Amino acid sequence: MLLSRFISSIKERDWGSIVVELVIVVVGVFFGIQAANWNANRLEQEQGRLITERLLVDLRKDLVRRQTLTTYYQAVFDSAERTVTRLNAESVQNPSAFVVDAYRASEYAHLPATRATYDEIVSTGSFGLIPEAARQAGFADYFRDKYSSSARDAIRASPYRYRVRRLLPYDIQVAIKTKCGDMFNEYREVIGFDTNCNLEVSASQLNEAVEVLRSDLDLLRDLRFHISILNAKTMVFGGEVRILEASIEAIDKAN
Repeated sequence: MLLSRFISSIKERDWGSIVVELVIVVVGVFFGIQAANWNANRLEQEQGRLITERLLVDLRKDLVRRQTLTTYYQAVFDSAERTVTRLNAESVQNPSAFVVDAYRASEYAHLPATRATYDEIVSTGSFGLIPEAARQAGFADYFRDKYSSSARDAIRASPYRYRVRRLLPYDIQVAIKTKCGDMFNEYREVIGFDTNCNLEVSASQLNEAVEVLRSDLDLLRDLRFHISILNAKTMVFGGEVRILEASIEAIDKAN
């Protein structure tokens, strides 16, 4: 109808009406564009809110897991240090504790990052939807560097791990795994070592295992190198915890 009036005004040379109708058209187009932009911005903000909330859930979950890994590897490191002390001692006063620590010093755990939301952010180019403070906190580095896999691979390839598992009698290893091994949650994720540790093997078996370990001169050399690996990896997990804490805090403040 507006178009027909506009054409009619031109035919009648009604310039006042033409100007008014042109203004109405321009204003209508302007407000239409503004409404479309507002709606697009609203949808983008909502998308950003949803993806940030999902990322926050993942980061909080991984913070707990990284704290668990930090505690786990600290226990492995402590076992390694106690094993060094006992290998250097004149005699071993507690054979059961010695063989358990020697074995635990070779253990590793792996809890991969919860990265479904992060991968979606990368694939859709949605980094701009995440609060700037959270991006600066370094959560992308956490997902990119894969420290847990690196720690697992380094320890799995450690000469000490190979040597101690080659030396310890099989029945002792089975007893350690069964009575003093890893503890798991309902998702089969490692959460620590069994604290109710009782090997239930004979004294002669334990003494034999102690003698086998202490008689291998290369075991201590390999263990020293192994401790340097453990020390580096434990520090890395502590760094991941700090990154996750900073990212979570930044998102919470932004929200």
